[in-house]
Amino acid sequence: GQSSGTSRSLGASGKSETATGPASPATSTRKLKRTSSTVSFQSVNVREYERTLGDNPSCSYGPPVTLDWEYSNEQSLSLDDYEKYRGMRRNKCTMRLPARTRETMLKINMGFSDEEVKAVERSIKKV
Repeated sequence: GQSSGTSRSLGASGKSETATGPASPATSTRKLKRTSSTVSFQSVNVREYERTLGDNPSCSYGPPVTLDWEYSNEQSLSLDDYEKYRGMRRNKCTMRLPARTRETMLKINMGFSDEEVKAVERSIKKV
């Protein structure tokens, strides 16, 4: 049997080692072998998703807009082509849609009724 405070396990060498306390001399002097790994990408798949009326409760004012599940277009590009043509990165402020813009987009461009938009706004205020 084993006494309390002592555990037996197989070490990296496959031999049984006994450890007492936090670290035994056998495990503290063993050198850990580090392996390096690399990750590389060949291509990027770009999908275009429709937008729809959302349900995100973190939207502080106005109706939330979210991506729909369906996508209308998928394009595969080499990583180099994607980086060349992707355009400038935008900051958070330029990606934010004001409440009036979201409401107009949902009603006029996407065909949601006033009642559908107001119902979602009421439901996210409850959360």
